[in-house]
Amino acid sequence: MSIDLAFVGDETHRRLLHEILDRALRDQETIGVLLMGSVSRGDAYPGSDLDLLILLRDGCSRPFHSEVREGLLVECAYADVNQAQAKLERNPMRVYAYLDGRILYDPQGWLGQLTDLARASLASYEMPGEDKHKLAYWLESTRHKMIAAREAGDLLQAAFVASTTSWKILEGLWAVNDRPMPAGGAVRAHIQDLTRRPPALEDLWHRLFAGDAPSRVQAAIEAIEWVVPRLDPTLG
Repeated sequence: MSIDLAFVGDETHRRLLHEILDRALRDQETIGVLLMGSVSRGDAYPGSDLDLLILLRDGCSRPFHSEVREGLLVECAYADVNQAQAKLERNPMRVYAYLDGRILYDPQGWLGQLTDLARASLASYEMPGEDKHKLAYWLESTRHKMIAAREAGDLLQAAFVASTTSWKILEGLWAVNDRPMPAGGAVRAHIQDLTRRPPALEDLWHRLFAGDAPSRVQAAIEAIEWVVPRLDPTLG
């Protein structure tokens, strides 16, 4: 079977995918192949890793496999349909693996059904109010810590807190939008999907992650001040 990989821009990625597909399609247990991550989205670098889900016949299972081939990390996860569905229902973050993914092989349509389930799960997702309150309280407490350290002249401590809080800030942005948080590699690709977001988000993003220490601290404070009242008005 010939599978069109013309959408894969990098020659090494494309060649490795052809090799992986050739091996997978000759495997009697394989019923589907899903390409995930940056290569499937089209925002991969030449050195980006390859992430695949190999769907297996019912009752079959294999351990996660990782190897370096031609200098690239290749990661293959294996699951039968029931296992894949259970993981998707248990972990809301998994929806992006399917929604960003490209189905390369799916003769029985199971990957298509899992993708439909992921789409429905995303549409119906809502973070519980208690979880929003806990996240808002944690962020507000952290904001006070950064301000106290900065006012005391301890920029190192303030910047350390800003850095270690950045992931929670992103969780807050997604929670405000009642969306599950994507995996780290997909955050940048999906941040523009958020309909509720701080003004000048691109500038805030650059200051938070690429600015000098004072800029990162100030950006973290500004982001928290935007997120907290939208998660829990009683703390704003």
